[in-house]
Amino acid sequence: MNAAARTLGIEAFLAFLESENVLSAHAAQRALGASRTSGHPFDTVMTELGLIGEQELADSLSRFMKLPSPVDIPEQFNPELFS
Repeated sequence: MNAAARTLGIEAFLAFLESENVLSAHAAQRALGASRTSGHPFDTVMTELGLIGEQELADSLSRFMKLPSPVDIPEQFNPELFS
């Protein structure tokens, strides 16, 4: 994935977080700026700054991507289901 596509994806996810009232616009811009300045991934920056908890981040990302939430995925599964 090129940098432009990655940036669009990050901005779309941040807009989603704002629309879900998970982050304010100010907090989203703060996280994005800190990520760009530090070079650290924006999701790591958001949790390190205390803007969002890890579980809430995982749940939000699953909703954004329309995937099961991590709590909906069983820890153990029957491998025969995949054969």
